[in-house]
Amino acid sequence: MWERRGDYVQPGQTAYRTKIYRIPVDRKDLERIKGLIRDYERDPEYMFNIFSMVTMTVFHGFSIYKTENCMSFVGRIIEMTGAVPFSKPYYKYLPEEFMRLLDRYEYFDGMMPADSADKKHRERRIGFWRKSVLNARILLTLLYRMVFKAGKGSRLKDGDENHHSGGCERGYSGRAGG
Repeated sequence: MWERRGDYVQPGQTAYRTKIYRIPVDRKDLERIKGLIRDYERDPEYMFNIFSMVTMTVFHGFSIYKTENCMSFVGRIIEMTGAVPFSKPYYKYLPEEFMRLLDRYEYFDGMMPADSADKKHRERRIGFWRKSVLNARILLTLLYRMVFKAGKGSRLKDGDENHHSGGCERGYSGRAGG
């Protein structure tokens, strides 16, 4: 899933609120971050963690093998910069918590003109039945991974065990899989 600014601009909306942060990152960590993003793009097994997203306010996020949601993705990247210390796993942070953690790196907070958003990008339109089958397959895959892939992490190329996507983790030890 690729998110763009236009995904959050409604027809007729003239401006949208935005916060931009300028987070320091050294060259080595930036290359690791870019490598992780390339890995996500190339690996067809990576999925959107809809279960964690819809339960975020109740369970504060949980990890499933080879999945991310928007907040866990942001958390993983922020953690990889080393700019701020995390007191819990990256996938357990809510947007407000990230804003507090990144407060000193705030670069812009204000309204952006709606015409600055990429509004031409939209998910392709598919029929009801095809979409239903696709959604059922996604949900069943996520359930399968929660049950049978619990504790199996996917490490970065350099073997850094602090950045993982293990099974439905209840604790965090800094090792893949909890």
